[in-house]
Amino acid sequence: MKFALQMFSVLALGAGLVTTTGCELSNCDEETDGAGGNGGASSSTAANDDSEGTCTQFKSLKRFNEEKAREESIAYTAGGNITIDSDNGDITLVKGSSDTLRVEYKRFVYRAYDTEDSVIVKQLKDVTVGVSESGGNLKVSSQNDDGNDGAALTVYVPTTFDGKLVINGRAGFGGADVSVDYLGAATAIDIDAAGDCAIKAAGGSVTSSTVSCKGTEVYDVSDNVTITADGLDDTKVRIKSVSDSAKGGKITGSSGLSDILLTMPKTGNFAVQAVADTGSEVTFSGLPSGCVEEAAAENSKTLTCGAAGGALYQVESGQGVAVTFK
Repeated sequence: MKFALQMFSVLALGAGLVTTTGCELSNCDEETDGAGGNGGASSSTAANDDSEGTCTQFKSLKRFNEEKAREESIAYTAGGNITIDSDNGDITLVKGSSDTLRVEYKRFVYRAYDTEDSVIVKQLKDVTVGVSESGGNLKVSSQNDDGNDGAALTVYVPTTFDGKLVINGRAGFGGADVSVDYLGAATAIDIDAAGDCAIKAAGGSVTSSTVSCKGTEVYDVSDNVTITADGLDDTKVRIKSVSDSAKGGKITGSSGLSDILLTMPKTGNFAVQAVADTGSEVTFSGLPSGCVEEAAAENSKTLTCGAAGGALYQVESGQGVAVTFK
């Protein structure tokens, strides 16, 4: 009987720091005795199973990456949306060079460190990446048969992109960080990822932003935001502008080990209601003229800028809140 089961253990190292390790469970090699295999970083630990008369062992996992990047592409039509749906692996968006959406990817699998090449090659084929079009909208899909296999995606965003970007980044053992360096003239983003997210909307055209990640940085979006972060690093949000039609939104940092650092524009009609954890504080620095601060407590303050009745931004942090202006 031959079988494999991925096992995971978590070891806490100090306050809030976690290291994750993995093993693969398989039948013992003939030369492995019950005392423990090869030893060292690439090790196996064996245990006899008297009831079955067999021996099983745990082997340390290794990530096997595809050597050569593969590519898919599809034409983009202005006004269409782009959706990226990935079972596992990092997602990076950069500026393309035409009106074509292009995806470069490398597949990966996690197996025991001494797995034969032929087995790895076969398992890599179970990870599929493709692009499709429906009603003028494009979709990039990365799927796997094993939750810990996946593909690292680099998406070259069309220079004519002016729709909504949707990213669903699930994660297995490999993680799923999202890095967005180019959004063209996108109007909205909706990003939900199991890893960290760094999003740059330099043009300021994005007026609706929904982001849920661990470590979170969102720069130069406008108007309406719903941002939820649960990472160990500070949550950083920079709102480029607030129009008269904006509603505002909510920024939440649930980690008790990181602050929310919010940058607001120097002009516009809006209010910021900020609440920090007990024992932490809310600070407003470099207030523009026309802004009025009210403090219910050191950890609960409201700032009103411009005319009353403008957009309302609620900020809730598991640590502190610092608001500046640019």
